[in-house]
Parts: sequence; structure tokens; C-alpha cells
Amino acid sequence: MILDLRTAIVDRACAALDDVRAVAIGEAFGLSAGAAWIAARLEEERQPLSRYTIRKRLPRSDLAILRNVGAIAPLIAQIRDKIGGDALFSDRDGYRLTPLGRVRIRVALGEPVL
Repeated sequence: MILDLRTAIVDRACAALDDVRAVAIGEAFGLSAGAAWIAARLEEERQPLSRYTIRKRLPRSDLAILRNVGAIAPLIAQIRDKIGGDALFSDRDGYRLTPLGRVRIRVALGEPVL
């Protein structure tokens, strides 16, 4: 229950941002606002993003619940489920989109692949 509340708060905070790319990715894959925001950050970064980095980049809030790393795991799982298990690579350093994940996002948004 607490994890669901954390995820809901992250979703609302990310939905309040005016991030056109995240909104487009969210609509294309049916992602929540928080998962779409993380997917957009993963797409723009070539290096893996750690949970700590994702947490630090989340919208600033005085709510301590937003700074909890546990709220990120369900959003990463949602990205993996909707975009594809082979589209997201996770290791000790963090998460990153695979080339296939980048291609899937571009195809879904109607952008040129190359």
C-alpha cells in the first residue's frame, strides 16, 4: 500500500511537469506519468542511470516519500512490461535503454530510426 502511494505521488509530480517528450512516450506505450518521465530520461542519456540519479532528478518536493528509491522499481517494471523486456538493460550501475528500446520508442512516435 505504501509503495502504491509512493508511486502515485511520483506520477502526480511528473504529470505536473511540462515535458512534451515524456507525455508523447507515455501516450504511445500507455505508461504512467512517472514511468514516461523516467523513460524519457533514459532515452536522452547514453550512460546507465542509477536509481540514485533518477531519484535526484525527480521533481523536487518537500515530501520525503518522493526521495524514496523504492518508488522507482515499479516504474522501471512498468517500462519493461510496456516497451519490452529486451528494451531495458539493468546492471549494477543502473538502467539504460538498449538500442532496440530506442528504436521502439522512435517507431512508436513516428520518428525516423536512423
